[in-house]
Amino acid sequence: MSFPANYKFLTILVLFSLPFIQISAQNNTILIDFGNSTSTAPWNNLTNPQNGSIGNLKDRFNRNTGTTINITDSFRGINNSGTQSPNSSLAIPASASRDSFFGSDSIFNGSAQPTAAFEISNLDTSKVYSITVFGSRIANDNRETKYICEGRILDSALLNVSSNTDSVVVFSLFPSDSGKIEMRMSSGPNNSNSYGFYYIGALKIEYPDTVPPPAPSLTLQQPNGGEYWQVGKTVKLSWETTVPAQTILEYSSDNGQTWNIIDSLPPFIGQYNWVVPSAASFQSLIRLTADTLRDQSSNFRIAMNSDSCFVVVIGSSTAAGTGASPLDSAWVNRFREELYQNDTRKQVINLARGGYTTYHLIPSSSSARASAVGITTDTNRNITKALSFHPQAVIINLPSNDAGRNFSAPNQLRNFRLMKKEADSLGAQLWVSTTQPRNFNTSSQIQIQLDTRDSIFAQFGNYAIDFWSLIADTSGHILPRYNSGDGVHLNNHGHRELFNQAMLSGISDSLCFNTLAGHLEANVKSVEKIKIYPNPYTDQIHFQVKERNITKVVAKIYDVHGRLLLEEVFATPISQNVLTLSPNFSSTFSGMQFLKLTFHNHQQIREETFPLVHFNE
Repeated sequence: MSFPANYKFLTILVLFSLPFIQISAQNNTILIDFGNSTSTAPWNNLTNPQNGSIGNLKDRFNRNTGTTINITDSFRGINNSGTQSPNSSLAIPASASRDSFFGSDSIFNGSAQPTAAFEISNLDTSKVYSITVFGSRIANDNRETKYICEGRILDSALLNVSSNTDSVVVFSLFPSDSGKIEMRMSSGPNNSNSYGFYYIGALKIEYPDTVPPPAPSLTLQQPNGGEYWQVGKTVKLSWETTVPAQTILEYSSDNGQTWNIIDSLPPFIGQYNWVVPSAASFQSLIRLTADTLRDQSSNFRIAMNSDSCFVVVIGSSTAAGTGASPLDSAWVNRFREELYQNDTRKQVINLARGGYTTYHLIPSSSSARASAVGITTDTNRNITKALSFHPQAVIINLPSNDAGRNFSAPNQLRNFRLMKKEADSLGAQLWVSTTQPRNFNTSSQIQIQLDTRDSIFAQFGNYAIDFWSLIADTSGHILPRYNSGDGVHLNNHGHRELFNQAMLSGISDSLCFNTLAGHLEANVKSVEKIKIYPNPYTDQIHFQVKERNITKVVAKIYDVHGRLLLEEVFATPISQNVLTLSPNFSSTFSGMQFLKLTFHNHQQIREETFPLVHFNE
């Protein structure tokens, strides 16, 4: 069906709820969240109000569409005071409704943006597009916003966003002959706010879909088994779905014998913040149901304790998150989220600050050494401050500022040794990241980077984190795909590589082992049923389980820093059998260790931890 070029569709001001996620076999949908509080798929997040863009918008099935959005006339900034309780039938998450881009007709905080605009491009000129707009700002005055939408025709509509929870405006039109639709915003004629604020919070683009929808699928991503979640903590349940039906969330604390409903969510939502209930169990499960599809996790643990264990990060701008957008993509923030999501006891404290060198972070007692080179040690962000949190681990991330000030590798290593000595004195394990590539113009500074990198590897061995190899080119510069644009900092892809290296380092496994000491006494009665000998041991250790119906035992040996040294699974009938571990450890691993045994039977899973002593003859 074709329409004349000047055919004008009616704009509708909708004063009732209109679902943002349209469930239709004939239509596809693109969803856009304007603001810094990001929404999960299928939402696209536009976070930069000045010149933001998304080059390949995802549709409701998380497929690339080729459609782009670009800010063409800047907004003033981001507001985070919208409704957090939008009408449920809109299917807009609070993360999308509570924030928005805004502008002002009058000067606000030094400037005014009487208009703002964005452009949607690479659209199919033969299709009619339905554009739905939502905005909200908790307020008592009238903050009417005028939206002008232009494609092959031009139309406008008004929406008072003040404390809005359920009203939207809708445009229907063909794109221009060049495949574009432009949206312009300004203060409406009835706006009574003294600054003339106007807003946009969420956008839906709906259009006929000629591509068959993907086969229905439902995949739970987290929990995926093995998590340690404490009662009362808030964790994220995440999944992927292409099912055009609501998703029902349930949990079980008895290995699936009974289930409890958590919530029911609109179609295509893929994340839920869950407050862990008072249902302590080693056999907890999460289950999803959408239409006829179902998926569930493996067992994870819900624990009734308030234990905490800390890792503190000190360093400069990379650790502080520079180059990543949004900051959730910074390597330390990714690291914090990953540790917490897998074990809510694990907490990351970040003291990093841009521009810092090793001299800024040396112990407070060594501050005279920093003064000698014109630097004041920061006692609020240095190793001494980090250790005041009683962490089990400290990570130092200093990419290049020392080389930028021509501080030699030997001087840097001397500072690192001072920090390690202080960490050792308080029983905290120190990890040191290598230098990172930087687009220095002088070969001498690049050589300092290389020498310091090699010295860190030599000095710290397994406790050195490689932040160089994957992101540096052969000249010592940042590989273009990881460069944020300034030749100094990394973009999101670069931060992800650093995050991956941090996870591979073993830091996570080293945490929470000081909490074992307080629980060892609880294992005394268990020793009566589990015989372990010899202890101390040299080359072999034996244990005998004097319980019936044990079907599998997982045995793990850790050192005092929590590093996994050995893991073995015994899956044959266990009861009354003598099981043997043959670690064959060198003298490097002599001393205090922990043996963690996980027992499985047909009804439950139980863990016990025992102290060991290993020595070489």
